[in-house]
Amino acid sequence: MTRDDITYREKGRAAFLAAIMVLSVIAMSTAFVGSAVADAEDIDITVEDQVLSSDDEIVVDLGTDTTDDSATVVVTDNDDLVVAVEEGVPEDQESDIELTGDLQTDESSVTYNAYTLADSNSGTVSVGDENYDGTAGEVIDDANAEVYHTAYSIVEVEEPAPAYYGQVVDITATVENLGPYDNEETITLSDGVDYDVTATADGDGEVTFEDVDTAQIDGVVDDDNVNTAQLTITTDATEAGIDGANEGDVTFEVGLDVEGQITVQVQDREGDGIPDSSVELYTADGYGAGAEPVATATTGEGSNTHTFEGLAVGTSDDPSNYVNYVLRAENEERDFSSDTTQVSLHTPNQEGPTETLTLDSALDAQYIDVVQIDEDDGDYEVVGEDATLFANGEFDNNAEFAVVTQNQQDSGINGDLEVELEFTFLDGEEFPLTGDINSDFHEAAGEPPEAEAPGTFAGEDEEGDDEAVRSLTVTIDGDDVIDVEDLEGSDHIQNPDGDAPEGALSYATFDVTSEFANDTTLEEPIVTERFTATATNQSGDPLSTDDRDYNNVTYFLQGDQKITGEIVDMDGNELSGDDVDVWVAYDDADQSLDAAQQFQADGDAFLHDNPNDEDARFTITGLAGDDGDQDFNVYVKANGYNTEDLSDNPSTSLEELVADYRLDLTTNDRSTQGTSIGDVSFVLDQPPQDYDLDVTVDEQKYANVEASESATIEVNVTSASVGSDAEDFTPAQNQDVSAELIDHHPGHILEADEDGVATGNSGDDGIVEFTFVANDTETIESLGAGLSNTNVTAWTTNSDHDDYVTADDEGERNDLNNHSSQANVGVFTTAQLTGDVVDAEDNNIPGATVTLQVWDANNEEWLSLDESNLFDDYDDTRTTGPDGSYSYVDLPTEQEYRVTAEFDGEDGFATTNELTPGTTNADVVLTEVVIEEAFFAVEDLEPETATAAPGEDVTVSANVTNTGVELDSQTIDLRVDGVTVAQTEQPVELVDGEYEVVEFTMEAPDEEGEHEFSVHSDDDSATGTLTVSEDDGNDDPVVDEDVYNAVASLTGDADDGVTGNDLTVLRGHLIDGDNELEDGVTVTGNDFTLLRGELAN
Repeated sequence: MTRDDITYREKGRAAFLAAIMVLSVIAMSTAFVGSAVADAEDIDITVEDQVLSSDDEIVVDLGTDTTDDSATVVVTDNDDLVVAVEEGVPEDQESDIELTGDLQTDESSVTYNAYTLADSNSGTVSVGDENYDGTAGEVIDDANAEVYHTAYSIVEVEEPAPAYYGQVVDITATVENLGPYDNEETITLSDGVDYDVTATADGDGEVTFEDVDTAQIDGVVDDDNVNTAQLTITTDATEAGIDGANEGDVTFEVGLDVEGQITVQVQDREGDGIPDSSVELYTADGYGAGAEPVATATTGEGSNTHTFEGLAVGTSDDPSNYVNYVLRAENEERDFSSDTTQVSLHTPNQEGPTETLTLDSALDAQYIDVVQIDEDDGDYEVVGEDATLFANGEFDNNAEFAVVTQNQQDSGINGDLEVELEFTFLDGEEFPLTGDINSDFHEAAGEPPEAEAPGTFAGEDEEGDDEAVRSLTVTIDGDDVIDVEDLEGSDHIQNPDGDAPEGALSYATFDVTSEFANDTTLEEPIVTERFTATATNQSGDPLSTDDRDYNNVTYFLQGDQKITGEIVDMDGNELSGDDVDVWVAYDDADQSLDAAQQFQADGDAFLHDNPNDEDARFTITGLAGDDGDQDFNVYVKANGYNTEDLSDNPSTSLEELVADYRLDLTTNDRSTQGTSIGDVSFVLDQPPQDYDLDVTVDEQKYANVEASESATIEVNVTSASVGSDAEDFTPAQNQDVSAELIDHHPGHILEADEDGVATGNSGDDGIVEFTFVANDTETIESLGAGLSNTNVTAWTTNSDHDDYVTADDEGERNDLNNHSSQANVGVFTTAQLTGDVVDAEDNNIPGATVTLQVWDANNEEWLSLDESNLFDDYDDTRTTGPDGSYSYVDLPTEQEYRVTAEFDGEDGFATTNELTPGTTNADVVLTEVVIEEAFFAVEDLEPETATAAPGEDVTVSANVTNTGVELDSQTIDLRVDGVTVAQTEQPVELVDGEYEVVEFTMEAPDEEGEHEFSVHSDDDSATGTLTVSEDDGNDDPVVDEDVYNAVASLTGDADDGVTGNDLTVLRGHLIDGDNELEDGVTVTGNDFTLLRGELAN
């Protein structure tokens, strides 16, 4: 405890301390009476301790020892700061108690110690002499001083990691002193029963409870379960009544009485250890909640492992009793990302397996790959791995490639990466792929050694001029990055796992040229050369495309030798156009049609042709021989004729079916220019096909068409060689197909002949379309039914004249064509369905929700109209009108319908038989609904009282409201003295809360005096009084001036007076109950009557 002695004489110092809220001392005049008391100027009265804790003592120092007699000194609690604990003092008076003590001879201080802290943080106490010489209140000297309570708050508790049973742990809490003085205080950690540990707080900061024995905590026992230790940290702040957390809870797991351990090993993707890595251990729950790790370590220099020991362990037979941890490792110094894994400790694996965490590097490139690209205004598209170039010997004839890379975090690399590109045919090595070159030419022509093969990159010489080179160094700048999702064709790129990359790529571009590729350097028409890319990343690891793939550049020559021919079928019919492809492939080259179409000069694929439409002849020019001659093959593909399989033929290994071919043809010597190699004719034999036909109408198997409307019939035709499995069938192109209606009554096929048969061709997509036209309503209804059905069937014939028909037991392949391959079309007329929704008493129910469904006979279920193919955007929901009725029109006949009604949470339904032409009624009864009958209430009679001269017209109005639900109509009467004098011209019709204002004009009776007038419905009436007098009271102004001006301003200027429009608006106000106009002016119905009379006059 810190003691600060403050005297009232030290006025300057006291003022300073009061300004900083440490101490306030107020000097007051004091005197002790009698010989035992010294002069007042020599007495200093001090409260020695201003900072108090519970059960501390208040020490009063008189600052002198000159007393030689006893006296009584009083300490008074001025601010309910302390509470006296004295027997016999009522609890509600404790805060007002005065503490007294005896001052003995030669003593200079008095101690008072019977108190506890109250709810104030600070306050003052007064010290002085109670009395002397029997004179109450006589004070020789007096002082008061400010005192404070201590107040420590628990800011944060650092819960320990799970512990094994019997483990001794330390628990740390962070505290804050909310009072103005640093002061020591005891903080207690307790299980709430009989185990506690204390620590001392001395200012803000951490307080550590040492050697907490987990075996002594209440609720933690030595058994086969993971127990939970629950402790509470408390301070005295509760007694001080200061805002702040004066308690903190500590909860952690206690496992079995065995010690567990976890070993972690940190490595990179290559399995190499990463030393000096940071390793953190969390509880699984704590990691998910963002808590701090329970232990941290560093693998150390030269080591990539660390073992965490002394860990809690759970049981093996119950996963809920496992103790779960999360390991996390990172190495920021080398820019490795973090990695985590979860580990569960339980018997018998308490020593746990070694866990390996693999970190990805943000620095090192993990691979390189090379792809060919197309660039358009800075946008790139990957088109493949290889390129094909016309061998014209031009530097500017090039293909653009990109070398790409990623770091191990699937992002662009940090820094630069140099990549070495090299064509592999150097120093006489064996050429890796296809084609021969004239190496002697280069030596004879004085070309440099690097020009020994056609493959070159676009480089620069020392002067910066263009130069074709066999090897090239390109630098990938880590800042040149492209997102994979923005790169079309990125699936051509492969990461080390053989998958398409994700994330972002760093890249550099380069060109491959044709400068050294021409008809002199290439001995064969096609030469393919390979190049590789190699690099070394920042960790010194080699990277190469050799590990994954190669890139090829194929150079091709265009000669001027040609081959011609024609294409016909077995019947001598010419085959031509885009459906027939003829192409040439040199030996040892790619034999596919796609490859032939890549060899282009000026946009012309000179090794491919389509026979012309005039005579079905083809001409392929551009063939080039080698220095002697060159073998080549000719292939033909034609829709419907491709049955030849050459995949097992060693001379070609063509992985696609063709219609015909010629192998091992030979060009002339290259020196023979402009020659024809020969004329080759192909006669294509189309093998017999099996056909499968499938018919739909408007893309449905069961379609419905309204009378006089049309629909589209589609016949989908597929084919395969006779005997093929169904999965081998493909669209049958250019096949003639016929279609017919089984029953011609419902309609006809627009394209049909006089026998009702329509014929069409399947074209390129294998689909034949016809148009079905339904007969008119009169014709359909004359058949005796509202809906007339027919099946649509189709058939075709193969080259062996076998029929394929969509009917049971007909045609060659019943497993393909049968009754289910047909379609059904129904023609319908329409009808109307109406009805009422009523309650059990047959009262109509307005406002009920009505929904319509139709019966699906095929699936035997009720469908909404949207689910049925009978309807197109038909609204199946109605709301009954005022009379409780509903109506549906244009419903297809010969269908069963169900009407469901719902009102006020109750529902019911009614069903129909097959709907017939005309109108069908279907009422729905809601037996649980009771509809309130109509009741016409008469209200708001205007005027209720009136005065008129005999024979004068008086206008009367009333509001008639149907307070029931049911629709009703009634005639409304006006009666005078019980006699009907007027009626509404038409009955008033109202439903469910509707109202109408009725108005009558009557002539005042001739007899002066009071008369009763009333407005009557069948159910109710409203009565008023009419006073008839020769003196009608109208000598004075009929309406108050303020009222008159307010009404005159409703639709115009008040100066123009009241108009008929003003009265119309006023009437609306009165009907709506809005009697107050502008400026607080109130208008009555009598005002309305008088104003209307004035206007009439």
